[in-house]
Amino acid sequence: MMSKRISQNHLKILMILRKKIKKDFRAITTDIFLSKKKPIIIFFDDLDRCLPENTLLIIELLKNYFNVEGAKAIFIFGQNPSITRVFIEKKYPKISTKFIHDYYKKIFDLCISLPNICNADIGRYLEQKFGYFFKKCGINQKTVELINRYNTNFHNHSIRTLDKVIYNYIFYRKIIKNINEEFLLFWCFSKEVYPHINNTISEYIIKNSNEKLGNIELLITNLKPIDDDIKNLYLGFIRNNSKIDNKILQEDLI
Repeated sequence: MMSKRISQNHLKILMILRKKIKKDFRAITTDIFLSKKKPIIIFFDDLDRCLPENTLLIIELLKNYFNVEGAKAIFIFGQNPSITRVFIEKKYPKISTKFIHDYYKKIFDLCISLPNICNADIGRYLEQKFGYFFKKCGINQKTVELINRYNTNFHNHSIRTLDKVIYNYIFYRKIIKNINEEFLLFWCFSKEVYPHINNTISEYIIKNSNEKLGNIELLITNLKPIDDDIKNLYLGFIRNNSKIDNKILQEDLI
């Protein structure tokens, strides 16, 4: 009896708190709107990087407490919808695909997918974002063309991944003197796009630096699961660069 009464009191307090939060949020956003003549915009980024239970908890709390009629606010969520849908499946097992679709649409009024990066736009994008660093480091058009080629060969369509590749490239280029540019770029792409392959090959080369090149090729051939075109990409690069620069591999594995 006592436990039931406590639960009812708990629920009553939560309902009062929820009502107050909604009322205060409406008042705050209305004041800002009247002052600035614009709605307040609230951003939540990288939600899909939280633990699954935390991601859904945040989304559902925001929906239940801050989805207030008359509030002058816009919520923008940065996330990978395919990952969020997996989170929903884990929380609600044995549910239909339609349920997941309806659940997702009920929370998010509008979904906009960012376009994949186009090879034709890479040069312009790199100039806009990294132009200053490229000039300071003496990175020329030939290197930009190499970045474009490797981006295509590694089947990368993510701007975020490309950014990480460039940050790695600029960093290692600065700290390791006389590094082979083509090898460095290849390994930066490998590190970000296929980290499991990169680590396996790096560790093997460092531990067996005196072994024949054929043994490294055999290692790559037997790696699973990897598409044949990606295997050929690695094999072609290894064959064309018989002297592997261990400096970058050692720095990378620290």
